Amino acid sequence: MSYSGTYYFGHVFCEMPSRGRYERLTYSHDLLRFHTDLVERAKRLARGFRDSFSEYFRLAGYPELLGDLDRGEISLAAELAKNGRPEQDIIWQVINHRMFRQVRDIARGTAGMEGVEAWVSLFNRFMECGVARATNAPPTLRIYCAEAERFAPYFCDHVAWRLTGDRPCNPLFEDLRQAMDRLRQVSRRQTAFDQASLGQLLQWVGRYGEAVRQEEEVQGGL
Repeated sequence: MSYSGTYYFGHVFCEMPSRGRYERLTYSHDLLRFHTDLVERAKRLARGFRDSFSEYFRLAGYPELLGDLDRGEISLAAELAKNGRPEQDIIWQVINHRMFRQVRDIARGTAGMEGVEAWVSLFNRFMECGVARATNAPPTLRIYCAEAERFAPYFCDHVAWRLTGDRPCNPLFEDLRQAMDRLRQVSRRQTAFDQASLGQLLQWVGRYGEAVRQEEEVQGGL
């Protein structure tokens, strides 16, 4: 099978102490399709996350996030504040604004991964702030997105962490962990993926994603 063009990868990871773990991998060579899938997953999880941990979001210190907004977003935030919207809602509306602005710009051919990464970064920081005061295994919701060259080492790190952190017999997985460490180092030295490397990454991501879905069905998590 031949793979051509740039591929985009996203990983959504959510863990709540009382409801288990949810993660999904999104990938496509079509930036608009990739972005749409990533937004859908982010918004779905964020709604449940904020509802479940609303007390932490009320305690969070959001003003520092306002410093990262552009002029249009500052105007939007000011208008929402004038209308009495709470700070956490203001930030969420700005994130929504960034998400849907990217749809327009990608469709026009004027945006790339930089814009997607901008709203993902604000999304991650918003979620981190929202549960900053949670104790006893605080919940986690984060997104990572990148093109293949940067996603491969991240993905290897994540799978190695799952193998060593979630399994009772860690020594049994040492050989596989070492193999992934070698692949991770090779990936970091590469400036571009060749066809074979990209094909292998897509296969691994697909197999891992299927295994995660099967695990969730058995455990009945999020």
